[in-house]
Amino acid sequence: MKFKTIAFAGLSLCFIYACKGNNSQETENSDGESISLPSKEVVNENPQKKVTLPMIVTPNVYLENSASMKGYNDKNCNGFTSVMSELVGVYGRSHTKAYFYSDGLSKAYDANKFADMVASKQVKYGNSSPIHIIIDSIIKKNNSISFLITDGIMSGSDEQIRNNPQYNINYREELQNSLSDKIKGKGLAASIYQFESFYNGTYYCYDNTKVELSQNRPFYVIALGKTTCIIDFKNKVAKELSYFKPKNEVHFGIYDFPVPISIYAGVQGKIDTINNTISIEPAKIRKYGKEISGQYNLDLSVPLPDYLPTYMKTKEYIETNLSIYFNDEELDNEKQIFYNETTETLHIYIGLQEILKDNSLHIAFKYSLPTWCKKESTDNDKNIKSEMFPTTFNLEYLIKGLQNGIEPTINEIMNVQFKIKK
Repeated sequence: MKFKTIAFAGLSLCFIYACKGNNSQETENSDGESISLPSKEVVNENPQKKVTLPMIVTPNVYLENSASMKGYNDKNCNGFTSVMSELVGVYGRSHTKAYFYSDGLSKAYDANKFADMVASKQVKYGNSSPIHIIIDSIIKKNNSISFLITDGIMSGSDEQIRNNPQYNINYREELQNSLSDKIKGKGLAASIYQFESFYNGTYYCYDNTKVELSQNRPFYVIALGKTTCIIDFKNKVAKELSYFKPKNEVHFGIYDFPVPISIYAGVQGKIDTINNTISIEPAKIRKYGKEISGQYNLDLSVPLPDYLPTYMKTKEYIETNLSIYFNDEELDNEKQIFYNETTETLHIYIGLQEILKDNSLHIAFKYSLPTWCKKESTDNDKNIKSEMFPTTFNLEYLIKGLQNGIEPTINEIMNVQFKIKK
């Protein structure tokens, strides 16, 4: 985060995070469908969608049963089976239908039969199961919420790999775009939950080279459906579930934008939220402002909203993604920017001597994925056996495929400009 000399007074900002989803409710088909602050200038309500969550959700659960998934369902793979067993009962097993997908979609099973087949190792494993094709089948069911249990590997078909062993490397962006195209314009939201389980079996590298593994591996549950249901399930994960405890997660499409936040200037200035104008009083800044190295500074407090994802409220994220421009010059003085990670409050100290009669202030906050999305993705999985916690081949492309399909235009959380007057 680059900061130079800052000039900034109380203001009202709009955060942009995530795409609008579909709030409508449909009938299912037969397939189963604490901080002390100066006086408060602006107050904004939580922008998470105010929706009436469904009383009964009838989910579909899909297990990718390609050959490489068999290793999750062997002996001592309790992490995988515990997550799956709890998942099919979140909304009641009597309301849940389940499917297997490898080389095509299986018939519908009731949740008890499905869970018993997995627990007793009766699942038949096929060949390939390209995720973008599975997602397309899920969407066509038009269900309120669906869950895909998968190893998260973005891959082409066995035939495509036989014809070109480098297919999954050379065409990974096409696979990503194919996934995005299946989702665009459907009014969907999605969550990706990453788990870890013991894996004992044959792993297939990007060119279908076989590697025998007996170690922990990541696997994923992708929730896809109506915004109301994705929010409801996210809340259940946070509060209610015993075994569904993800190592990492990321969500798309669950917030409207712009997402407003509150800014505090106390008695040092006044805010015109209609005209985006900040009027300051130098005498009050000298009396109540922040003194740094003998200089008086306007002291602004920006508490980050509770509803922002946790990873966006870290020093690392803010330093990487926040840019502030004063009179068209990018600010670069870290001494004038302080983020309290405990109270999740950004403090901005503006030198009174830098504030002219008329000034401009431009604040931009970029939207970025959590660091794990890239850190735990690999472009080449030939050394998968030697890694302590193996990465997932093409994971970044899977996540971006979902992101671009649901939130194709979001590059910034916030981009706002103000006039500062004294």
